[in-house]
Amino acid sequence: MIGLAGLRRVVACALALLAAAVLLEAGGAIAAEPNYPAQISLSTTVDAYVVGDSLTAGAVAAGFVWMSARAGQGTLVDAQKGRHITEGVTALGHLKYYGYLPRVVIIALGTNDSTASMTPEAFRAQLDRAMVWCGPRKCIFMDLWRTDERAGAARALNAEIYALPARSPNASYVRWSVYAAQHPEWMQADGVHYTAAGYDFRARYMVNIVTGAI
Repeated sequence: MIGLAGLRRVVACALALLAAAVLLEAGGAIAAEPNYPAQISLSTTVDAYVVGDSLTAGAVAAGFVWMSARAGQGTLVDAQKGRHITEGVTALGHLKYYGYLPRVVIIALGTNDSTASMTPEAFRAQLDRAMVWCGPRKCIFMDLWRTDERAGAARALNAEIYALPARSPNASYVRWSVYAAQHPEWMQADGVHYTAAGYDFRARYMVNIVTGAI
């Protein structure tokens, strides 16, 4: 059963994220997408922070947080539809500023950056920016998978993710793309989002990341 100190930390983490959202909407670095506030999911302890987009929100809906708790690992999840890596790294920075960044950070961003407006060089700069905020913490990046006309752009951004550990020793990555490529039936017609079965596997995959099984 969670103690008073643990409960206070959970509440503080939630308040930190909420405060960050208020700052952003009040004229900070980004503004939240209308009618789609950041999704915050908490379990009894906070071992890992996950920042992502609608793909992460889909994994949460499929039971990611509940399964993590059952595995003995608590997660704090901030998932927002349409989020770009610049916005996600800003949210990460706000949590670090308030002093509530857990020991493990999982970044599942970049799918919405597979456009002509985000060059590999600009994406690399955001990866490095994320590592500044992570400091000595373990920071794990999920690679990208798309099957639409932006699949090539996603691969170019993946190359930047794969190169990051060489300059940031506490950074690592997991190749979600390997599993997604083996299951085309998981993809919806848009080539970006997943079916219920795809989100279910993604949720279980993310639990394995948190528990260190991958």
